[in-house]
Amino acid sequence: QGPVNVVLEHFSFDMQTLLDNYMSGSLSFTTLCIEYDNIGTETHNIRVYEPLLTLARQHAPRVKLYGGFIPRTYAKRVMREGLGPALSAARNAGFLPEHEDCSGSEKHYNFFESLLTGRDMNDVSQLPSDTYRKMFSAQVMKDAAMAHKVSSLVMDPPHSQAKLLVICGVGHMGFGHGVPERLWATVPASRENTCTLYTTLAPPLISECLPASNVHCSKEMLLKRGQQALQSSNLFFQDDPADVCLLFDESRAYDTSESVKSETATAYDKVGQTAHLEGNVAKARAILHRFGYTSHQIDVAGADAHNFQGVGCPHNHAEISPGEMVVDLGSGLGIDSFIAADAVGSYGGVLGVDISATEVRHSRQRAAKRGSTNVTFHVADLERLPLEDSSCDCVISNGAFCLAPNKEKAFREVHRVLRPGGRFSICTSTLQEKLHEDEHWPVCMTMFAFKPELQTICERVGFESVLVDDSDSAMSFEIELPSEAAATQPLQQTSRNQVHVGSPEFSHLQKFDMNKLCARVVVFGRKPLGGAGIASMGLGG
Repeated sequence: QGPVNVVLEHFSFDMQTLLDNYMSGSLSFTTLCIEYDNIGTETHNIRVYEPLLTLARQHAPRVKLYGGFIPRTYAKRVMREGLGPALSAARNAGFLPEHEDCSGSEKHYNFFESLLTGRDMNDVSQLPSDTYRKMFSAQVMKDAAMAHKVSSLVMDPPHSQAKLLVICGVGHMGFGHGVPERLWATVPASRENTCTLYTTLAPPLISECLPASNVHCSKEMLLKRGQQALQSSNLFFQDDPADVCLLFDESRAYDTSESVKSETATAYDKVGQTAHLEGNVAKARAILHRFGYTSHQIDVAGADAHNFQGVGCPHNHAEISPGEMVVDLGSGLGIDSFIAADAVGSYGGVLGVDISATEVRHSRQRAAKRGSTNVTFHVADLERLPLEDSSCDCVISNGAFCLAPNKEKAFREVHRVLRPGGRFSICTSTLQEKLHEDEHWPVCMTMFAFKPELQTICERVGFESVLVDDSDSAMSFEIELPSEAAATQPLQQTSRNQVHVGSPEFSHLQKFDMNKLCARVVVFGRKPLGGAGIASMGLGG
């Protein structure tokens, strides 16, 4: 009900302005990440904090965020010059109190070294190695600086009534070492009002009985197994590491969406490795014509046409104009980006973004050979775009949204980077029926959006004039090939890598009517007017 101060590791004291601007609404979370990465001193993945920071901003100004780490340059100075010079500099900067000498107990070092080496810290026959003594001094300096920040907030009258949430790694607080011991020494009364939480991987006995969808485990059995596991765990041999211990099962904590992205990148990296090999251009031109590309657009694709990977034509709804800034999400081997670059002309620009590094590399090489100076390509996740807010006029995509694990998050990124009044045109494959759970489906199909939900998702994100165009939705169709397309064969004997094509693993899917089960659509929408657009497009990182 009252004020809450959150002190964060991974944000150094000199990043306080970033946190303040984020909490005031001046920075979006994505822009916060971009500026954090641009500073480059901490190099942590702060994107894992998104749920917490979003919740904090929803409760501003009651909740305030504070950087909790001394800048990493001081720890590097300890490793390079020793503790003395770094300690003096940290005191002069006000990051440490004058009495702080950054000494740590042998019990603390025993714990710290065991985290690095995996040694059982309770086995008296295994003494800790002295290898990490200098690193330990740098660790204690971080502890002392964070404790000093927390203590200052506790003793500062304007903040003395606020609750404090201090977030740091277990190496900075386990068994009361590090931050807690220094806080309690400075403010003894805080100890009885402190609750410490320690997270760690669950021992096997606990993992085996954690509740799962297909396993029933009573509370009594879970507690019994838990007690057995904790008694056999080295971590809980003598002292409790904290007041509350949160145990997690690694196999269930793993983010499957990130696994899917990794698999996608790997699959298309293989495609990119053979993209330089010649394909059947005449056949590709016939496919582009079937999808609705104009003769001029097909001519612009030119010799690159055989590397087309899309599921439709985003350009008809996009209506790209000269001078505009366009982002192509999932740009693949560059076909739609090159067509968009032709449309925006020399005063416009196109940024192609793809998760596959080899496909981006190929696209860059082709752009150079084409002499295309108004198009660039970057490796990035379309759910976390390295772009400033309101930085482009139009977003196009052709097939990539099929593979986005979180469709709403991806559309929110599109909304964020579009300027007010900007629009998107996204070609994607969708499901018209729910997939049968007892069948083996390609991962890509399991990630298709459910077509009846697309418009609702886009409108919930904040788009208007949303249209889901399914006028050309067939997944399976015939095209009439010109005679040269049927006769033309690649000159190279090496085969070109493709995804799922001819895979015996999914031959059983031939029994399904894909035109009934799935549909190709073009999703179009606009970001409402309501603010001045930004004339240029900035790429962070």
